[in-house]
Amino acid sequence: MADESSAVSLCFKQIGQYSPDGLQVVLQSKLGLGELTALHKTLRKIIDPLTKTTPSQSIKKRKVTTAMLPSSAEVFKSKILPQVREHLAILTTEEMRCIPKIDTVTSFNTDYSKMTLEEIKREHQMLMMADEKVTNVQLVIRFHRGLLYLETSMQQEITNVKNWISEELGVSYDVARRYMTVALLLRRFPRLLACGLSFDQLAKHNKNFLDYFSTENEGLQDSLAVRYEIVALGKKIVVIPGEVNVPALEYGNLDPDSGYYPSNPTSSLDVDDDEFNRWKSVDADALPKLLWPADDVAEDLETIVTKAAEMTVSSPLFVSVSSRYVGGMGCDVSKATECTNRKNK
Repeated sequence: MADESSAVSLCFKQIGQYSPDGLQVVLQSKLGLGELTALHKTLRKIIDPLTKTTPSQSIKKRKVTTAMLPSSAEVFKSKILPQVREHLAILTTEEMRCIPKIDTVTSFNTDYSKMTLEEIKREHQMLMMADEKVTNVQLVIRFHRGLLYLETSMQQEITNVKNWISEELGVSYDVARRYMTVALLLRRFPRLLACGLSFDQLAKHNKNFLDYFSTENEGLQDSLAVRYEIVALGKKIVVIPGEVNVPALEYGNLDPDSGYYPSNPTSSLDVDDDEFNRWKSVDADALPKLLWPADDVAEDLETIVTKAAEMTVSSPLFVSVSSRYVGGMGCDVSKATECTNRKNK
């Protein structure tokens, strides 16, 4: 008896996986009128007692609570913007001492079983620093990968860019467009490279940045639209701002497997093609200059360092620091240009 009851319960569980319409088709095609009538009576014998039981007697469903995550706009306002301001202040301090460098990722201990709690805290800090360095280097690489896709999309001999990127480069166009969007954002505002944000965060908050810049009056976008220099693993990289049109797109809920998917002509992402192609809405002859601005039209680094020192002291964008020693790190502002001059020699 118990075995038969279990078998019937399993059947009900399997039936519950299918839609009512699908079940109706099967019932009408497999059972006659007499069989349907008998089955209905049998099922009523099971359903009626269940509907008459009190809540304490019936099986209670587990209460499922859904965590309410903050919206993209809320995260941008409460987390992203403060982080950008903080990192700009740190960058200003670093540039007054010399161009920021990432010589090595770092070395760290892996014998965690013998560590004290204090050693674990210190080691965690080291790993976090290594993680951030990797993120920074990765972002520079992905910026140039996006520039490559942008340059590819301007090649006249390519008749269908989407197909060519997918077939010749082996990359889904949806993924390539995400790289191109972030590359345009970083070309317009190079100092976002120094703000500790990952590629995915910039892709997600791209539109939030543009919306904020359209109304802000604190000068944040002007502070970000400045030439950025870094020495990464022995290679000096200079990113100069260009007045490119950045498409107001956002890429939320990024699928980590998206790189394996082929471009889908009917993808919902295609509805954003018109917005994305706004970056080309300038004179075709001017596009290369905007995408690859010449180094000789950029501000001289010494001028940038001098302006950065002034902003650190007077601008509300940055934390209040001494006019002579920055951030308690003993960096003499008066010697900032000396550092630059040593670099240029």
